[in-house]
Amino acid sequence: MLGPRLGRYDKGKEPLPLGNPVNAVMGLFVLWWGWLAFNSGSTYGLSGSKWHYAARAAVMTMMSTFGGGTMSVVYTMIKLKGKIDAFDIINGILGSLVSITAGCFLYQGWEALLIGAVGALLVCGSMPLFDKVV
Repeated sequence: MLGPRLGRYDKGKEPLPLGNPVNAVMGLFVLWWGWLAFNSGSTYGLSGSKWHYAARAAVMTMMSTFGGGTMSVVYTMIKLKGKIDAFDIINGILGSLVSITAGCFLYQGWEALLIGAVGALLVCGSMPLFDKVV
């Protein structure tokens, strides 16, 4: 029941293409929205003067995704020689969200951009390795 789709990694065949990019982008937006709420809410900054922490967490989360999205676009344009792959960009943005989560309210803007860019680069660079391993 768990595992890759049937036929995705059959021996001697090219891996099946991933699903619909429009649905994947919609899923990204849902996760992104939830991530903003999670990062803001995990600061317990909804009472008193702590709202500054929640606001900072939301802004740094967005800054991270800007860095991750930009790095993903650059990566996919280099990899595909001028073309853009939506799935690489989605994975890069998700990687930037994961990488900023731990200390999102502690970082400066430039640090959040850098953390998001590095997280996206790690995800985009490691995705082809997963296809080779399986």
